[in-house]
Amino acid sequence: HLRAYLLLNVEPELDCANGYVANSAMQQAEWVVALSAFKSERLLQHANVILPIAAFTENEGAYVNAEGQWQTFK
Repeated sequence: HLRAYLLLNVEPELDCANGYVANSAMQQAEWVVALSAFKSERLLQHANVILPIAAFTENEGAYVNAEGQWQTFK
């Protein structure tokens, strides 16, 4: 297991293929920083710091699709 984790919009026990192993890794880590649009009880147990981020539906921007075309959203 790693000493520190940076979680970007992830709840390890729900979003990882093996939630049990992910949960164990978070418990053994010395430091966990979570960037999340949501606050959950499990995230509060794991993270030393939770930094708020906007969900992709709450901001505007653009993606480049597989054909190289810009797709914007508001």
